[in-house]
Amino acid sequence: LECIPEQLREKYAMQIDCINNIQWVLGVEVVFSFYDDNCRQYLISDWKDEKVIAKMIIEDKSGKKYRMKIFAVNGRIVSIESTLPFRYLKIDDIQDLQVICEDDQCQNSPK
Repeated sequence: LECIPEQLREKYAMQIDCINNIQWVLGVEVVFSFYDDNCRQYLISDWKDEKVIAKMIIEDKSGKKYRMKIFAVNGRIVSIESTLPFRYLKIDDIQDLQVICEDDQCQNSPK
């Protein structure tokens, strides 16, 4: 959330509420989508092209590091790509999590 400019956060939160489809791709990508015309008002015009919103580095308790990228395309957050085996790493197994915001406008970048 801190990687999204403050003036866009409400629209972003509404996008999350609109998600009605989650697709796993090859176990390392999660694709989010919504098919509701009422939700089109929450698209963010700053995100016309594909854009990385944030990068994350996750370290598990065994010291293995995983990298994630959160993408936006056509006005919406659309996917998370990662080297992380999403379905197998439990939150309790995470030792460290670093978030790096890609947009210089965002306060708290890097996180």
